Amino acid sequence: MPVNSLDFSNDSVGPFNRLSASQVILYEGCNRQWFYEKALKFKIPQVPVMYVGKAVEEAFCRVLMESPFLISSAAHRETMQPTPLDDNGRPSTSNELMYPAEHLLPLEPHERPQTLNELRTWASSRINVHAEHCLEQQRIQWEKHVRRVGDWQSVNYQ
Repeated sequence: MPVNSLDFSNDSVGPFNRLSASQVILYEGCNRQWFYEKALKFKIPQVPVMYVGKAVEEAFCRVLMESPFLISSAAHRETMQPTPLDDNGRPSTSNELMYPAEHLLPLEPHERPQTLNELRTWASSRINVHAEHCLEQQRIQWEKHVRRVGDWQSVNYQ
């Protein structure tokens, strides 16, 4: 995955003035709600399903960062450790730290998905590996939120 070091001093947009996919979806679904949240800065209640969506996105992104040539479908979710960061929170350039992929070996050809259906099965297995952890992390975040409403137990994961 490519890594860039951003120069925030030359960023004319700023980290909080960007248009995200969720903002586009919100605007297309209800432009009035988008206006209330983004222009008038109304505080919207946080329902569990919003956090389930974040968990699904996180699990999906984790699968996209993996490779069926390096990671078997049953590998532990921590096989790809987080990128080592420096004191400023940027990817470390220190030679003393090991990047996640440095300790991975390519799988044998017979261990890799060979067809589109096998690739789908691999991706589905990897989503399942990551989903439980991502859901639990988002549940914890939701429970910490001061504007949470609803009941986490009401969420249907299927």
